[in-house]
Amino acid sequence: MFCKEIAFLDALETNANLGLDRMRNLLSRLDNPEKDFNSILIGGTNGKGSTTKILAEILRRHGFKVGVYTSPHLVNMEERIMINNKPIPKRDFLDLLTEIEDLTRNMKEKPTLFEVLTLAAFKYFSKKKVDFAVVEVGLGGRLDATNVLEAEISIITNVELDHRDVLGNSIMEIAKEKAEIIKPNAAFVTGEERNEILKLFRKKCLERNSKFFRYGRDFYCKNLKIMKYSLKFDYCGLSKYIRNIYFPSCGIYQTRNIPISIAAAEIIEEKYGFTFNNAVIRDAIARISLEGRSQLITLKVEGKKSRLMLDGAHNPAGMKALAEVLNSKIIDFDKLILVLAFSEKKDIKAMLDVVLPYADIVILTKFDSKAATSQPKDPREVAKYIKDMSLKIEQMSVAKNPIVAVKTAIKRAKENDLILVTGSLYLVGEVLRWIKSR
Repeated sequence: MFCKEIAFLDALETNANLGLDRMRNLLSRLDNPEKDFNSILIGGTNGKGSTTKILAEILRRHGFKVGVYTSPHLVNMEERIMINNKPIPKRDFLDLLTEIEDLTRNMKEKPTLFEVLTLAAFKYFSKKKVDFAVVEVGLGGRLDATNVLEAEISIITNVELDHRDVLGNSIMEIAKEKAEIIKPNAAFVTGEERNEILKLFRKKCLERNSKFFRYGRDFYCKNLKIMKYSLKFDYCGLSKYIRNIYFPSCGIYQTRNIPISIAAAEIIEEKYGFTFNNAVIRDAIARISLEGRSQLITLKVEGKKSRLMLDGAHNPAGMKALAEVLNSKIIDFDKLILVLAFSEKKDIKAMLDVVLPYADIVILTKFDSKAATSQPKDPREVAKYIKDMSLKIEQMSVAKNPIVAVKTAIKRAKENDLILVTGSLYLVGEVLRWIKSR
């Protein structure tokens, strides 16, 4: 990026006063680009990024021009804004940032970094005339910048405890925040199954005349077969039955996100009178790659091959989903070498309780705070937590950065060991950036 644009982004707050008034004002001054395309808005504590990409791929494979907006990025900021799997070109991105900077120059209360990127995404999708934009909620729902969209479908994958400092201290408080993405006279899809939360969602749908679809009743996966590094299952949906869906990933938790995505595609199909082909849906899922989500990579460093799994689990529920993968034998390994880094405000002890029992060797590190919107936890403090847990860990050490941590893990790994990089998407992003640059 050019220095001017970097300075503009660096000067923005990441957590200023939340609200939609700033966004609506700025969108109005940009001629309301968010009204120029059909949109699907996807929230939830975990799985919303995967669901966003799976649904977008199903639509793209059927010939639509599809915009995708996700956060955070793993490698480059431009990957947050994509059309048909291609990140926004750097020149277009810089031009949009310049336009937004000019627009905000005299504002007393500047937009946040996330608001600026959301404005850029909507303007870009409008300019390029996308048919659909599949948009991931940044945080919560009610006050998130993406909630200005008049989405035709809103999705909440699940509700778990996370971002308690902003969203609330209980599951129901967080669910209420997320439920505010349900739109009037639209459709709502959820993977949540707890009755108390479903009751809340159903009530909101009734208030807003939104159709309500839920996993386990209206659509689900059945006949699940867990194979080496992959899954196969049948989808039983609103009107479709798709046999033998093959998904080349270790992420067993995706057997909920994939049905949610197909159910949303079925709603679009019915609304517009499209015909979505089962074979095309099956092929889209078989070929999709979800970086940083139980992603397996074979890496050769100094003549030595090692297996890495990159997983951005960053809260206790995400760690439980990851533990399900480790328990399933979808991937076999002798010893597990954990490379861990955490954001400061996360429930680190709860995450450690879940994942540490699987570990033989632990290497603690911290991600680069300049590239993140949250501060990393000091790995030496995490080491103290682990020592207090009195677990039988063979070795534990602290590395000054993620790359040193991974190189250390590779040196210690034997042929059938697995190196698991997890605890933060920012950690996974740094490691992935290094792998791609080699």
